[in-house]
Amino acid sequence: MKTEPTKIKNTIVVGLGGAGCNIVEYLQKNGVEATFIGISNPERPNFSSDIRFIKFVPPQMSLGEGSGKFLPVSDMNQPLILPQNIKELFTSDNRYILLAGLGGYTGTYMVEQLSDFMKQTKIEFAVICCLPLQFEGKQRKAVAREAQTKLESHVNVTYFDPNTLSQQYGDRSLEDFFDVCNTKVLDIFKRFAHYNLWRF
Repeated sequence: MKTEPTKIKNTIVVGLGGAGCNIVEYLQKNGVEATFIGISNPERPNFSSDIRFIKFVPPQMSLGEGSGKFLPVSDMNQPLILPQNIKELFTSDNRYILLAGLGGYTGTYMVEQLSDFMKQTKIEFAVICCLPLQFEGKQRKAVAREAQTKLESHVNVTYFDPNTLSQQYGDRSLEDFFDVCNTKVLDIFKRFAHYNLWRF
């Protein structure tokens, strides 16, 4: 009996929020072979044409007043409703790596919902999350901790804590430090790809 050859699934790397999009941009520039999507706000005019950008605007609230204008920020108390056009990006014909920084609205809430969605629909995926830096404040750290608790049911989630590098690279500029962080995430990405650590 002739068996059908196993179809090789396309790898799609999805950056969620600002940090996730930054990492997607770094991976694409460093020759990672994949399809790239970035979901964030605001738009990224400097993105390579090889990265598909989808604008997602979180619920907004006003914080404080400066020069007579209110500063709009994401309303972390509002639940995220996953848009249909984003759900439609994810199919069982592909496998996905989600990249997100925990603590902000889009990265945190979207990685939670997409992980649950793909598990329920049996889509292969893996997740790499960056934890907040020490100076990012109590609220972002609390949001990140809560997200880690919610993601406990997913065995294919890896966390990267940039604070572990602060002693080793603390004397570098912030830009250089983030480059080091991106390099570490790239190493994690390669491990997923090499050992085929996909789950649903």
